[in-house]
Amino acid sequence: MTYETSGPLNILLVDDNPDDRFLVIRELGREFSALHVTEITEQEGFNQALENGSFDLIITDYQLCWSDGLAILRAAKSKWPHCPVVMFTGTGSEEIAVEAMKSGLDDYVLKSPQHYGWLPSRVRSALEQILHKQKLLKTEEALRKSDSLLHAIIEAEPECVKIIGADGKLRYMNATGVAMLEADSPKELLGRNLSALILPEYRQAFLTLHEEVIKGEMARWNLKSPVSRVAITGSRPTPCH
Repeated sequence: MTYETSGPLNILLVDDNPDDRFLVIRELGREFSALHVTEITEQEGFNQALENGSFDLIITDYQLCWSDGLAILRAAKSKWPHCPVVMFTGTGSEEIAVEAMKSGLDDYVLKSPQHYGWLPSRVRSALEQILHKQKLLKTEEALRKSDSLLHAIIEAEPECVKIIGADGKLRYMNATGVAMLEADSPKELLGRNLSALILPEYRQAFLTLHEEVIKGEMARWNLKSPVSRVAITGSRPTPCH
């Protein structure tokens, strides 16, 4: 997965050292052709950015004259939970990096001349991870909606729809089936062995059909007799393990 944007990459850069900000912008410019950087050097500017800004990614130094990277990280994640944050840390500050990761930091880079070149790849990786998470969340939401829609359709089905486990116990039955068995609610039926709910004269036929389905064979079972408290009609079982 590759991160692409229709406009310039909008970055919030929090660092009170002008030379370091220059190096960050230079390195990022080598990787991202379209770049817009908002430079923050003091608390008031950061507060304004929190209030009015919208960013694709935040880069912050850990050591600031007026704050520290953990405070910047926590404030940013509180405002923009899905905005990735990359932090510069000093050598020997692994404990800080671990603490920052617990607070939602997406990645960090050691702040030294030989490590500035790593920044573009870390930024791209953080952006792609966020993109992947967003797509995953959208997929999960779509599945939840689809599942809700399917459940509503099944519940409205005028025929009995049920799920039977390999052990023969009832795992699900729609409202029509519950009404057929004259139960007050599905709770009265779930977990019970379905064969015990079938009239004796049909029980063996059902057990034979159930065994065929468990073996992977498709089967249909239709009963012509009137529905009673212990009779089920219109069944097409599917294996459920």
